[in-house]
Amino acid sequence: GNTHDDGAGTLYYRPSAGGTFRVDAASTDAESGVQGYTFSPLSGFASTNQSGASLNVTFNGSSTGSGAFTVHATNNAGLDSSDAGYNVTADSTAPSGGSLTVNGTAAMGAGSSSYLTSGGSVAVATTPYSDGGSGLASQVVTVQQATLSNDSCGAYGGASVVGGASYGVANGTCYLFTITATDNVGNVTTAQTTVKVDTTAPVAPGISFTGASGGNTFVSGTTLYYRPSAGGAFTVNATGASDPETGIAGYTFSTLNGFVSTTQNGNHVDVTFDGSSTGGGAYTVVANNNASVSSTPATGFSVTKDSTAPSGGLLSINPYSGSLSVAIAKTDFTDAGSGIASNVVTRSNPQAPLAGACPVGGY
Repeated sequence: GNTHDDGAGTLYYRPSAGGTFRVDAASTDAESGVQGYTFSPLSGFASTNQSGASLNVTFNGSSTGSGAFTVHATNNAGLDSSDAGYNVTADSTAPSGGSLTVNGTAAMGAGSSSYLTSGGSVAVATTPYSDGGSGLASQVVTVQQATLSNDSCGAYGGASVVGGASYGVANGTCYLFTITATDNVGNVTTAQTTVKVDTTAPVAPGISFTGASGGNTFVSGTTLYYRPSAGGAFTVNATGASDPETGIAGYTFSTLNGFVSTTQNGNHVDVTFDGSSTGGGAYTVVANNNASVSSTPATGFSVTKDSTAPSGGLLSINPYSGSLSVAIAKTDFTDAGSGIASNVVTRSNPQAPLAGACPVGGY
């Protein structure tokens, strides 16, 4: 796993992992025979030890030995053969230059992520890695699955090999894609990307009003009425939205113009008004999940300015009565805006007439 003989006279090794290799020499001499072998020194290794025609080499993470080396044979007549050359090369460099792209997002060494919001598969594309040292041994893409809940991935299962230009996926699932490139001495490059699959829109929010100032606001269902002749405030709340896969990231309210101020904080908008406020109309709010998908249809609500007093009412009483009871005829007022809160007839305490006329005060 940490050495590689390329078959052409070069031995590669990975210093980051300790190990050994052996250089073997072989020669013949028909006349006097081979007496021994001489290896050129191999420096930069943990140890070297020659035993006959073999040179045993030990290396570790700090080894730096590399270069061109030689060996020759000597016969029993003391004559040397020509040198035979070989190379030893340290290789601590992982493969490079390749890539993995899934769902349009490039895998990174530190990881990357994307969302799939429609469809049942993701596109998978790779470009090959290369290795300028010992050479590329393998390049493989794998995938692991986990449950997606509230935008978090659960525990991943075992890895399986991915082949082809697409991979089928299911809603509510995380997919961790990994590309692993390994050279012939075990240097490894990996890059990862996660795909979170959420193909369903969030559950739409409901509407409620809170913080409505007393005496100049009135709520009826999803409509709030306000009287601009008096300053006040109210809050519009988006409630009940949910998204089991990627969770709720936020809310988008349509703009409420014509008020003193409107400030959104999370799922609510705080509104203040005064006598000059003109705001009113039909508005909407949507919930957005972390995959940037909005609830549909948008949830509607209304704000209505009401500066018009009730009308159409009538109270009729005879100004003079010869008995201790009077007939009262009335017609209730109506209101086309916020509606009638009350229709009440009141009377004052009795006052004695003064010189045949009713007193002007004291009631």
